Amino acid sequence: KKTTLATVSTDNALRKKVQQLNDSLDLAAKRFASEIANNKTARGQINELRRERKRFKQLMAQYKSRMSNVERQVQQVVGDSQGWLEERQEYVTRIEDLQNQSDSAQEEFLSQCRELKHVVRAFDAMEERLRRGEVAMPNHMGNMTAEQEEDLQKKVVKGKWQLAKEK
Repeated sequence: KKTTLATVSTDNALRKKVQQLNDSLDLAAKRFASEIANNKTARGQINELRRERKRFKQLMAQYKSRMSNVERQVQQVVGDSQGWLEERQEYVTRIEDLQNQSDSAQEEFLSQCRELKHVVRAFDAMEERLRRGEVAMPNHMGNMTAEQEEDLQKKVVKGKWQLAKEK
């Protein structure tokens, strides 16, 4: 009986030990299955992140290309604008020069007109005296030298040509 009890107690102990090992094996199998599921989910996320990274790189390359095209266009526009501004400045300078020339030519023309007006008045006065019968020359002769008179005559002729051109 003692041997039977001893074998029963050893069998019970062995069963308990086997039961514990089975429970540990089941627990390890559950953990393993859980870890495999987690691993599969992580691999799916990793693959998704890889696809996103690839798409991101493609988009970045496209936008960098577009950006470089836009930068080139901006540089072209800036270059054109600078050229146009320089050309505009040249035109403004030319216009100012032409205005200055026009103003000086107008001043010269007006001064010639004034001189011509004085000459015409003197001529009219002389004609009036001649018509009245005053044949005598005035007491005072003009106070111009021969060179001044010649210069005045040139200006009068030039003024006549200017007037003829304007007509």
